[in-house]
Amino acid sequence: MEADALNTILSEIDSLRTIVESDVVGWGTVIPSVLGFFVASVSLAAMYFCEQYHKKKNLKAALLVELNSIASTIRFRGYVEHLRAQAGSNEYSCFRVNVPDDYFIIYKSNVGDIGLLDRDDAEEIVEIYHLLESVVMDVTKGGVLYEGGSGYHEALVQCVQLLEKAFNKIEVLVEKK
Repeated sequence: MEADALNTILSEIDSLRTIVESDVVGWGTVIPSVLGFFVASVSLAAMYFCEQYHKKKNLKAALLVELNSIASTIRFRGYVEHLRAQAGSNEYSCFRVNVPDDYFIIYKSNVGDIGLLDRDDAEEIVEIYHLLESVVMDVTKGGVLYEGGSGYHEALVQCVQLLEKAFNKIEVLVEKK
């Protein structure tokens, strides 16, 4: 459809060029050509903005579904309660979670389009993913909770705080939806 609109615009430009280059220029031919060019341009612009609106709407919906799904999984598995319980004990242990590389697949696949979202939504969504990514880094290989040892209890408390902050932000975004 965009190609048709582009061809129409190019055709109108050729018509205008032909009229301007001819010896006899009548308003009866110039006005329809200019109007045709204007209509083609407006329709192309309308299609572009409509496409961007739908892309933005779909992107936000997909990201919210992914975030909601992640939060539901974390809650279902009781990770926050387990982290709290370990933080309250004096024992040093480890907290290991196997997180696949493609865990944030929708976010990572669409990171270049985040700018399509409203500024506030984009900022909130990026912050939520960074909060979750921080927790993932602590509970996967090389992270302080995965390895245990020095700083373990502080990291447990921080992970609980990060997860709760992310959950609250997700709830606000879903309600705002």
